[in-house]
Amino acid sequence: MLNNMEEPNDEFEKEIARSEYQRTQLIIGLFLLAFVAININFFFLSDKITAIYGGTENYFFVVGWLTFFILYEVIILRVIAFLRKKYHRVRETFRFIHTLIEISFPSMLMLYMVDIQHQLLFIDSPIFLMYFLFIIISVLHLDFRLSFLTGLLAAAEYAIIVYYGYELDLQTDSYLVLLPSNSFYLRCVVLVMSGLAAGYVAQQVQKRIYLSYDLQRAK
Repeated sequence: MLNNMEEPNDEFEKEIARSEYQRTQLIIGLFLLAFVAININFFFLSDKITAIYGGTENYFFVVGWLTFFILYEVIILRVIAFLRKKYHRVRETFRFIHTLIEISFPSMLMLYMVDIQHQLLFIDSPIFLMYFLFIIISVLHLDFRLSFLTGLLAAAEYAIIVYYGYELDLQTDSYLVLLPSNSFYLRCVVLVMSGLAAGYVAQQVQKRIYLSYDLQRAK
């Protein structure tokens, strides 16, 4: 009886490890596409976007940041492959820490631009959309808590950056006049709601996987 109960749990752990591996592969692929898109825009298309976001210096910084992030994900991919091969599982602690680090990458980039470059417009740049990308892909964690944590961390970190940019950064910016801070804090609510929605989907997928194991065992 005990072995029958442990069997689906072991299989589910293997499924989580497989899903984590696929999730990391997907992130690497998507950010490689982003890397290519940024370079195509810089070298072949209009340079207006580059000029708006600080010019060539900021372009090279963003490209360097993307390169570092992709290398980080490649390392994580190798670690997950090792864990799958040796232990057939990826521990929950590892996934929580990885989620924290991962969601902090766009935050660190925006904070650098606001703090060092004094460019508040970066909090309204496409970098912000990376939060939603991570929240959507968090469904592959197959864990409600991790998906909700992704949305919660994204909202908390983004709120800190907005507060710093509007309240603590002494540099003036015409962007302050155009968009009040409340418009950005409302986005934090949307991030939390997105995390809840992703968590619900992950939970439903998890239940269906368990049901599938139960049906196979019954047969």
